Amino acid sequence: ASTSRKGAIVRAVDADAARRFRPRTPNMVRLQGEGKFCWSLKNFSRLHQDERIYSPPFCFSGIAFMLLFFPRGNQQREYVSLYVSVADKTKLQPGWRREVHFSLCVIDQKESLCSVTKSTHGELSNTVLDWGFTELMPLATLHSPNHGYVLDDTLQFTIQFERVTEGSVSGQRPPHSTTGVRTNGFFS
Repeated sequence: ASTSRKGAIVRAVDADAARRFRPRTPNMVRLQGEGKFCWSLKNFSRLHQDERIYSPPFCFSGIAFMLLFFPRGNQQREYVSLYVSVADKTKLQPGWRREVHFSLCVIDQKESLCSVTKSTHGELSNTVLDWGFTELMPLATLHSPNHGYVLDDTLQFTIQFERVTEGSVSGQRPPHSTTGVRTNGFFS
């Protein structure tokens, strides 16, 4: 990406998807360089702790994605959960599959060396719409006064894509997906 795009707000690829998944809190997703996006989730203390929160859509490798965040974990109440998710499954062609390699990070805004980063890879498809971490980090660490994960009531995440390619890494059920898991009374 060119340096003139650095810091630009990533626009929704699909206006309908942006409206459907618009979060209840002011936030934004910024392009940070080729394949790297930053989500600033503001008013963190006002979030209902049992809900799932979607970032605004952003595009990489021609695909609209969002980050999916569970403030009190996805069936792991002592952790926060974070996933990359396909923004609009209605736009996917039958048989659509993409192998994704990426890192998710929760930024320590006081001491960047203490940021929590985890890398993974998996396959997204018509039936597996998200991939990430059920146990990204313990809630106790997130809220610790010794760290700056929540600073000025804002939480910051980044996603860094290594690559997104057509194809299959396996035909097995992914261990890092929320698809088919009952969450907040709904199936993913």
